[in-house]
Amino acid sequence: MIVVLMIFHIIVTMFMVGIILLQKGEDFGSESVALRGSGGGDSVFTKLTVILGAIFMGDCLLMATLVRLESKVSKVKNIESDGSEKKVLDKKIEKK
Repeated sequence: MIVVLMIFHIIVTMFMVGIILLQKGEDFGSESVALRGSGGGDSVFTKLTVILGAIFMGDCLLMATLVRLESKVSKVKNIESDGSEKKVLDKKIEKK
């Protein structure tokens, strides 16, 4: 599952870099404000960048959550299969 998310993450990243590089640089002088009005000129590229950014952040959070859960599960499996933790705890209890 994490591998599929990582591949999706790389694809989204490549699209986002491409969209950002295709955007036109803007001059924020008084003329550009007068031509576009106070709302600004949101182009398709700007909207697409925001959407891809939101997908990127959601994917980052999902991958981080899955990796964290997977590491907790593997730690629990190691403790159960090893049994050394239980022996150490039993010795400490006997000493008291």
